[in-house]
Amino acid sequence: MNLMQELHDREFTGASPIPTIHCKAFKDNSGALELARTPKMRPRTKHINLVYHHFRSFVREGKITVHHVGTKEHNADLLTKPLDQNLFLRHQKEIMGW
Repeated sequence: MNLMQELHDREFTGASPIPTIHCKAFKDNSGALELARTPKMRPRTKHINLVYHHFRSFVREGKITVHHVGTKEHNADLLTKPLDQNLFLRHQKEIMGW
């Protein structure tokens, strides 16, 4: 997003009109959603890297929206959590396109 903006600002001759870039982030963790959406600093979050504050600025500017996804609909759980067999097979089918 920053590269496209910089090319536009510098009037790069090869760049076409700047596209509207919008990202969506899907999270099932309510704490992560709260951190992304609210600018509050808490004692437990003061150590968070500047990268996350940069992410917050994109959320505040409306360039990124954060959406809640329930655990049962989050396909990434296949790779990160132990799941029961039915949920495992469902995520596997969705990821593999079966």
